[in-house]
Amino acid sequence: MQKKNITPLISSKIVKTPKAEEVIPVLRSLIAAELVKTYGLRKSETARLLSVTPQAVTQYLKGVRALGGKTFPVGEQARKMVREYAGKIAFKKRAVAETELLDLAYEVLTLTGSTPS
Repeated sequence: MQKKNITPLISSKIVKTPKAEEVIPVLRSLIAAELVKTYGLRKSETARLLSVTPQAVTQYLKGVRALGGKTFPVGEQARKMVREYAGKIAFKKRAVAETELLDLAYEVLTLTGSTPS
């Protein structure tokens, strides 16, 4: 059997900085978990607020989609920012615009020391 050549995302010389758009699925995953577990929102309501399907919310909660933050190192400060953001969403009950998620992604990347693209 032939071994597959797997190129790491992070090497000793080149570190790939994620784009804000690439962080959005991770943020949606974290927000979905917060809305369902902390604020007791139903998956259907969470899906409406995040502009995704209820199936996507289920996958976020199971870690199948966006791997629940494992694809991008999210520090405690960024998690706190996401928790506060989820609280605002739960309070307002208004669907989040894609541009708002991009803004949050940019803030998280800046907070983690990555240079947003």
